[in-house]
Amino acid sequence: MKPTDEYKICSLEEAEEFAKKREKGSEHGYCPNCKADLDGGSIWEHFYKLTGSEEKADKSAEAYGATKEKGQWGRAVGIYDRDLDRTVAWFCPDCHHKWGRV
Repeated sequence: MKPTDEYKICSLEEAEEFAKKREKGSEHGYCPNCKADLDGGSIWEHFYKLTGSEEKADKSAEAYGATKEKGQWGRAVGIYDRDLDRTVAWFCPDCHHKWGRV
């Protein structure tokens, strides 16, 4: 059994549908099980609330590749395998569903 086998809970069709939904609207897609939106809020707004400065928010968001108009935090939790040195699956914080990489 490979380390990733235990995380392949959803079917290939479900994983492909998840990927299509990600392309259509949400930056981080939706949980293939409970359909929760996995966007976690604007990166720029987070830094604006933290600093109170548009200039500082611009600079901090830029470090994440985000701008005032685009860039969301992701809510899905990555499951990392040290031996493979990569993320092998994702975990939904709402329903605790796990799915393999797409």
